Amino acid sequence: ENSYNNLIISTASTILFEGGMTQTFNNITMPAGTGCADYFDIGTLNPGIPAAWSMPAGTFNGDWLRITDLTAGGGGTFNATNSLGIGAVTGWNITSPPSVNLYWVGDGGNWSDVAHWSLTSGGAPSGCVPTINDSVFFDANSFTTPIQDAHVDITAYCKNMDWTGVTNTPDFAGGGQLYIAGSLTLVPGMTTSIFSIINFMSSG
Repeated sequence: ENSYNNLIISTASTILFEGGMTQTFNNITMPAGTGCADYFDIGTLNPGIPAAWSMPAGTFNGDWLRITDLTAGGGGTFNATNSLGIGAVTGWNITSPPSVNLYWVGDGGNWSDVAHWSLTSGGAPSGCVPTINDSVFFDANSFTTPIQDAHVDITAYCKNMDWTGVTNTPDFAGGGQLYIAGSLTLVPGMTTSIFSIINFMSSG
């Protein structure tokens, strides 16, 4: 546990704090994400064990944050716009982007590639990757030739995942963490060579 007068983090892609510990500060400055394909991650160093922020007064404003197992309190105000709260996230005023359905398109490739996610079946890329609030679908318009893979190459999130109607015997592959807040539907005619840990998350 540490106390800071003014904590300034000018360059980073992720900030993690020790679970079970409280960081106290009068002011904190840190980067923001840049959009739906580039959230800035803050949270706990120990999955499932929340870390805590405490600020006695003032306001913290963050944008495009993905907040995981991080509580906030102490009297200050913590705002996060265009942001997501995953796990034990309390004390934050979070405004999330609207939930959407995203369809895998463009044959095989990496989960992190925005070119593979469309708002319609077989449609144009959306420019976003799924969040914990979004449902994802793999269907007859996802793969045009046999035995291609959808590869989980990052820590990935979705609400529901459904492979109903998929064709051309695709493979669900990869080695990144996958968090699912709803249901997972697999089908005959596909293969799974995924080495990811699939985490099913409760809503409460």
